[in-house]
Formats: sequence, C-alpha cells, structure tokens
Amino acid sequence: MIKLGIIGFPLRHSLSPVFWNLYFKRKNINAFYEKIELSPEKNVDLKNYRGLNITTPWKEKILKYAEIFDEVVMNTKNANTLLIEEKVKAYNTDFYGFAKLMDEIKANFKNIIILGTGGAAKTCAFYFKNKGVKNILFLSRNKKDKIMGCEVKSYKCYEIEEILENADLIINATPCGWKGNLPPLNMDYIKKSFLVDLQYGKETPFLKEGKKRGLEGVDGKEMLLYQAIYAGKIWFSDFDENTFKNCFNKTMEGENA
Repeated sequence: MIKLGIIGFPLRHSLSPVFWNLYFKRKNINAFYEKIELSPEKNVDLKNYRGLNITTPWKEKILKYAEIFDEVVMNTKNANTLLIEEKVKAYNTDFYGFAKLMDEIKANFKNIIILGTGGAAKTCAFYFKNKGVKNILFLSRNKKDKIMGCEVKSYKCYEIEEILENADLIINATPCGWKGNLPPLNMDYIKKSFLVDLQYGKETPFLKEGKKRGLEGVDGKEMLLYQAIYAGKIWFSDFDENTFKNCFNKTMEGENA
C-alpha cells in the first residue's frame, strides 16, 4: 500500500485525508492518506511514506529532513510537500495554489498587506515579488527584522490606521479563523481593500467582518485545491486531475452543508 499523509499541529480542521482517500477509492488505488499530528518539538519519521504534505507549524522545520529543494523552497525557506525517494525532495506547491487563486481574482494589486510571518505568508510575498510588486508589508504581533526584503510592522504600530486605509489587498496568512477568532487588527480602518483569507470552509470570521463593511474577498479553497493537484502530480505519474477535482468539490460540499 502507498502511504501518504499530512504533518501538522493541530490537524482537527484538515480535510486533506477526506478528499485524498475519496480519490484513491474512486481510482481504485491501493493507497491511504492519514493525519500525522506532531507537536513541533517531536521528530518526524519519514519511513514507509511515499510523500507528505506539511502544514503549520512544520513548514520551515521540515527542511532539515530534506536534501533537494525546489526553487520556491530555496527562496521562501519553507515547504508544504515532500517526495520521499532515495533522497527526500522538498517542494512548495502552495506557491502554485496561490498563483491560481490570484489568477481567479484578476486584479492588479500594488499595496499589499500580509497578516502573519509564517511559511504561507512568505510564499505569498514571494509570489508578489516575482510579479514586481514593490509595496509589500507584513503585519505581526511583534515588530521583526525585514523578511525577504519586506518591512515587518506590529499590529499596534502608530501608523496602523494609515497602513490599512491605503492597502488594496490584505491577506490573512495566520491561523486566526479556525477557532472563530480574528487577526488582532481594527477592521474599521480598512476602507477599500480586497480581502484574501487563506483559511477555507464556511465563511471565515475575517471575510464575514469584511462583508459587514462592504469589502469583497475570497477564501483559500482554490489555493488548497491547486496545491494538492501539484502535489498529486509530484507523487503520481498518472495523476487524474479531473477526478481529483470532483473528489475535492464533493468534500467541500459536505463541509459547507
């Protein structure tokens, strides 16, 4: 049997095992995808797995287990997919998922705020830097040194009102939302921004609060789909994208019922 899985902590929210195992059943593939809930101080055992997805808080920590890195991993210093062969290869398929999400939005953003400084936040910044966007700012609970050449400011910095008023895109790349909580910022300062929440499922708190203020936005469902598709193509030479999309959509319909 082919073994795959997702490493993270916590993982109660993850739907990846649902749509992956539905796909294996539909395609009659002798494979199983499981949750591997590991707190960050534990060690990872890669033995007997063909591949793994990686989520919070392991996207950066997992790199010590890999020997070969794709271009995005080299630049962002985080990975969300492993291919485990004679040598362990680390990939960042979140980048391609986020690119697809941005393609769907079809907008030219110039002043971008990214909430959070973890792996997903860095991946978003790398995408926009590749597009030549100059004004990218991270917001964090604490001020930090520059990340990938971009300023990092605190949610409580004195100019926060002006920063949020001038942003035309704000991305929630934090875990805030899974427990019904919001990122720690005053959303009344947001006047014109398009909102992207990398969380997915039912309407997220971030998007819900934005909607109350007349702001448009999307969640991370498309990103989740396409990062998984790219991972599937890495793990399986005969990966069936159309069948996988159908399994993914069935899973999401059940989640939102």
